[in-house]
Amino acid sequence: MSLSAVFPIALGAFLLLHTSLLMAAEAWYISDEQSVTMRSAEHVDSRVVRVLTTGAKLSFLQDGSKGWSYMRTDDGMDGWVLKRYLTKEVPPRIQLDDAIKARQQADRELENARSQLQSLTSQTNSQKKLIAELEEVRSISKNAVAIKQQNETLQQELETLKNSLAQVSERNRHLERQKDTQFFLAGGAVLVLGLIGGALLARRRRSAGYNDLM
Repeated sequence: MSLSAVFPIALGAFLLLHTSLLMAAEAWYISDEQSVTMRSAEHVDSRVVRVLTTGAKLSFLQDGSKGWSYMRTDDGMDGWVLKRYLTKEVPPRIQLDDAIKARQQADRELENARSQLQSLTSQTNSQKKLIAELEEVRSISKNAVAIKQQNETLQQELETLKNSLAQVSERNRHLERQKDTQFFLAGGAVLVLGLIGGALLARRRRSAGYNDLM
């Protein structure tokens, strides 16, 4: 066979292989509401290697004859499937199931987010309460220091007042002693003056009696 005859055949094989590889990159699905058999050969009487249900994901391997395609399942099983049962679109029922699952997942995530928010809110409230208590303790501590200082000042003032009172009491006692002394001296003076006066009066009387006798 000449090179000129081989080249078209090789080119055709290359294009067929290239097309098969491009199609193999695409995902195919069993169409909606179907139970489809995957067979060992391109015939309805050939051995069944797998029963596929709606939404089963397949990888395209190559086209066959009479509407058959050679496909591969996700777990690596190969076989022939009638192409009329295949679709490149995700079946509506699977889309609905996926949407329901996505909604359920979103609900779970929302519930988790709410739970985390509640936990964070509780933690925030606890922190606020702790901060308020700490501020109160600080305020009490400041007041305690101020009260202690005031008590020390009052204690000093009290000591000063005690000293002043003691001094005043001592002065009062001194004045009382002076008063008693003055009263005693005054009494003694009155007594002495009385005695002197009585003596003088008696002397005058005696002098007067003597003169009468003369």
